[in-house]
Amino acid sequence: MRFKPLAIQVLQQILLYAVLFWLLVSAVRAGLLFYHGQKRLAEIPETVNTLYMPLLAQSVWDVELNTTQKELASISAINGVESVILETRLGQRLRYDSPHAGNAPHNVYHLDVHLNHGTRESLGTLTLFVSNKPVQSEIVNDLLSSMAQRVLDFTALALLIVFILRRRFVLPVQQLAQAARTFRPGEATPTFRLNYPSHIEDEMTQLLASFNAMRTSINNHLADRERYETALTQARDELARRVEERTAQLDRLLNFQQLVSAISSRFINIPLAEVNLAMSQALMQIGQFMDVDRCYLIGVDHLQIVSMVHEWQAPGIDSGKEGLGFAPLTARPSLFATLMREGVLNLPHCQSLPQADLASAQDAIQSMLMIRIDYLGHPVGVFGCDMLRHARQWQEEELVQARLLADMFANMIIRCQQLQDLSETQQQLEQANANLARMALSDSLTGLANRRHFDEEKRQAFDKARRKAEPLGLIMLDIDFFKEYNDHYGHLAGDQCLQQLAALLTRFFVYPGELAARIGGEEFAVLLPGLDAQAVRSRAEALRQAVWELNLPHASSRVADRLTISLGIAALDTANHSSIDQMIAEADAGLYRAKASGRNCTG
Repeated sequence: MRFKPLAIQVLQQILLYAVLFWLLVSAVRAGLLFYHGQKRLAEIPETVNTLYMPLLAQSVWDVELNTTQKELASISAINGVESVILETRLGQRLRYDSPHAGNAPHNVYHLDVHLNHGTRESLGTLTLFVSNKPVQSEIVNDLLSSMAQRVLDFTALALLIVFILRRRFVLPVQQLAQAARTFRPGEATPTFRLNYPSHIEDEMTQLLASFNAMRTSINNHLADRERYETALTQARDELARRVEERTAQLDRLLNFQQLVSAISSRFINIPLAEVNLAMSQALMQIGQFMDVDRCYLIGVDHLQIVSMVHEWQAPGIDSGKEGLGFAPLTARPSLFATLMREGVLNLPHCQSLPQADLASAQDAIQSMLMIRIDYLGHPVGVFGCDMLRHARQWQEEELVQARLLADMFANMIIRCQQLQDLSETQQQLEQANANLARMALSDSLTGLANRRHFDEEKRQAFDKARRKAEPLGLIMLDIDFFKEYNDHYGHLAGDQCLQQLAALLTRFFVYPGELAARIGGEEFAVLLPGLDAQAVRSRAEALRQAVWELNLPHASSRVADRLTISLGIAALDTANHSSIDQMIAEADAGLYRAKASGRNCTG
């Protein structure tokens, strides 16, 4: 790296900042000069209007050419005006250019020439060409003058700075640098002193004191380092032992986390039918991980009644489900009561407990650990582990893991309950949807298909008949004088009349594909797949006769003394029917003809 004296570096930076500051000041000054210059230039048109325009207008009015030229010369003499052009209303055009005119950019101003007395009539137009050149010249002259002055100032300042820096800063720093190069850590050296001209404390004397303190600190540090290295070797060996123990604990914790994650993931989207198998597998994995003889999960409802029992036991270990029927846990032996009250049951030695308090009457339990499972502050189950072949002192780590497993099982139990509730809700929803679908497609009064159902079926039947070239019939029918029936017998009787007619239609049209629908108040329609025109008319007449034979009284009818119907029919004709709506229109036309023919007939 190239050596460069510090004084020169400081001097260069000071001069650089001074130049930058001067440039900034010059830029501000130039900006102010430019602003005031532009302001003066912008005031030229107003000045011309005020001072020169009256005389110029008078000379133009009097047609005094010499006077006009003198006025134009006076205007062009204004600093910043390059050219003046006067165009009178008589067609005269006078121009006067300033002696200092150049090619600099300029602003153009157009002023009306008119007399100030009598009339405001325009005598012509005065055009001013105003240049920025005077402003620019003023800025340049000011900058050059300032630059010459600053060069002299910076030269004197540089010489003074070099002298002061060398005397008060560079020489002391060089002495410290030489002392630092000759310093050898660990060697006893006298206190270093500076050949420094100042007799008061300043930064250099503080730097000297810090240098001497640093040399002493380094020597002390070298003496202490040997002691630290010995202690560090001992601490490293102890740390290695602890790291090994902690690594084993972390490995076990990692395996436990992976176990919990795998079990939790299995229950995220599990179907209800697979819950029991998944519970058994989860308990098997937990039992093998915790190295116990038996582990179990008991679910309880809000009344603390056992709702489910899952258990895993190691090979050669009997089940402990006996006595865990679906009954309240509060009615169990005292162990369950204690567990429900305290939340944890840690029993490393169970030989002194009565056999009635144990989960199994066949095996003698040596050690037992049970955790109450809570969800939102309420008990929802019990998780427990048993040791039957030998006693076991449950470690704090195992208690923590058991609590974490209990928290996980809480979500599983709630998930199972939610799945069960969801299954029941889905069944109820399916039943409700079936009822809604049936209600949406049927008429609430008569039970026949409603207009919506009829519209869906008519298009499907029409498309199918055309596609397979099969016959299709349609009957449109209406009760004769039904309004009079309602007026005479009342609306309740009218509803009963509609229901009896609907029952007749239901009994009458029973073949596959035949659909009877109520499409209006007393209007009905029947789709008859597979029937040609003759067959449709035959069925329509049979229906009319069947209604006649119902013998429902109709005292207000003008046709007969009983209820009658009028019918219109249509049969698919592929040459004339391109849509089902055309068939309906044909049947409606037949129904209209039947009514016009006296009703109680088929049109």
